[in-house]
Amino acid sequence: MDRRLFDAEVRAYRRALVTHQVGFADFVLWQEAPLEELRRRAQADKTHRRRRHELYLALIPWMKLWFDARGRTIPGSLGSWSEGQGVNLDDLRGPCTESHRYDVPTFEGMINDLTEG
Repeated sequence: MDRRLFDAEVRAYRRALVTHQVGFADFVLWQEAPLEELRRRAQADKTHRRRRHELYLALIPWMKLWFDARGRTIPGSLGSWSEGQGVNLDDLRGPCTESHRYDVPTFEGMINDLTEG
């Protein structure tokens, strides 16, 4: 990825946090799935057009890096989920609170985690 694009995105997201246009979710539940399985499921589902499916698949490694950085910066805010696992939404109250929702230092911690690692 071009570093200039990354830096521009960081500035844009920082502004969005400050103006409360974007914020951190309380908890992120992540499910790993092989790319070929995701492609197979998309092809089998005839109810949706998937013009950008390959783009979204290409973003998965970047999203995983982002969520891993989030988990290290905000411990307990990231969970793993597998098929057939029951999910009790009351158990998913992560450490993100209203005070974390738009916290620029938390964002900066995630960016530092990504760029120093």
